[in-house]
Amino acid sequence: TLKVEDVCFGDPTITDLQKQPYIIISEQINLKALKEEAIKNGLPEEIVSRIKATSPHKEKAVVLTKLFKMKEPKGEERVYAVKVTENTTIRAPWDIGISKYPLSVFSWERRDNLIYGDSEITYLIPNQIAINRMITASVWSAMTTGMPLMLVNGDAVNGEITNDPGQIIKVYGSSDEVSSAVKFVTPPDFSKGYNDAVSILISNTLTQCGANDAALGDVNPDNTSAIIELREAAALPLALQKNRYFRFIEDIALIWAEFFMKMYGKRSLKISDENGVWYIPFDSQRYKNLVLNVKATAIEEANSGQSEGLSILSQLFQKGAITAKQYISRLPKGMIPDARALMSELEGE
Repeated sequence: TLKVEDVCFGDPTITDLQKQPYIIISEQINLKALKEEAIKNGLPEEIVSRIKATSPHKEKAVVLTKLFKMKEPKGEERVYAVKVTENTTIRAPWDIGISKYPLSVFSWERRDNLIYGDSEITYLIPNQIAINRMITASVWSAMTTGMPLMLVNGDAVNGEITNDPGQIIKVYGSSDEVSSAVKFVTPPDFSKGYNDAVSILISNTLTQCGANDAALGDVNPDNTSAIIELREAAALPLALQKNRYFRFIEDIALIWAEFFMKMYGKRSLKISDENGVWYIPFDSQRYKNLVLNVKATAIEEANSGQSEGLSILSQLFQKGAITAKQYISRLPKGMIPDARALMSELEGE
C-alpha cells in the first residue's frame, strides 16, 4: 500500500490511471541496501560513492521510481521504469514486461477531473468540530454548576480562600458586609434538550456514513431474516464505495493476471482443493494474447451468532440430515476436547 503523498501522477486531471503519461513513486531506502542494489545493477564504484543520505540524521536516501509507457516496434505498449536518487541513477530504464501500470487506485470519494479523491473524514470534519464544541460546552456547564466561580470581598475577608468543602471563612464587619463578603457567580441556564441534540447529531452523522447499529453489530434481532434486512438497509449509504472497491480489486486481479501470462514462463502451478494438493503444467506463451476479464463479487452471510448456528446444526443432526462426523467437524474449535480423536473413532466404526 502506497501513501497518497508518495505517488505523483503525470497529469492529475486524468482519472484513468492507465492513461497517465508517467507515475513517480517516492520512497526512503536504507543507504547500505541502496548501494548494494546499485552495485548489483553494474554501476561502477565512483558512481556508487555519489549516493548520499538525504538527511544527515538518517542513513536513508530518497529514491524516485518513474513508471512510463513506450510503444514497441510492433505497436504494443509496454511499461518501463527508471530508478534514481538526487544525483545518481540507480537503475537505467528497463522493460517491466507488462503493458499495464502495476498500480490500482481506490478513492473513498471521487472528485471531478482529479485522480486524487477525498478521504472518508473530509466531509465529517465540520460535524466533528460541532460535536466537540457541544460536548465541551456541556462539560463546562456541569463543572460551573457544581463548582461555580466565587467572588470574595478582600476588604471583609482577610484569610485564605480555598475550594475545600466545609471551609470556615472569618468575615469582619457589619451584617451587610458579611452578606456581601462571598458570592457565587450563577452560571447561565443550560437547555434541557442540549444533550439530546448532541446525541442526535452523533447518531445522524454515523447513519449517513453507514456506521449504524446494524453495521456495527449493536442489534439483537430475533431471526436471520431480520438480520439480512437490517444489513441491506445499512449497506445502502456505502453502495458507491463498495462498487468502487470491487473495481479496485478487479484492477489488481488484471495486473496479477498479466504478470502470470507474460512473465511466468513454463512452470508447474500448485493447486490446493478438497482433493488435496496437486500440480498442473503452465506455459505463459500460450496465453500471452488472451483477452482477460475479471468480475469481483462478495457473498454476504447472515451472521446470526454462534448460539443460533449451533441450534441449526443440532436440528440437522437430530433429523438425520447430517452425520455425526459432519456435526462434530463443524462445531466451534475447542468445544469438544480431542475432537480429532473422536472423529477418527467414528471413521473406524
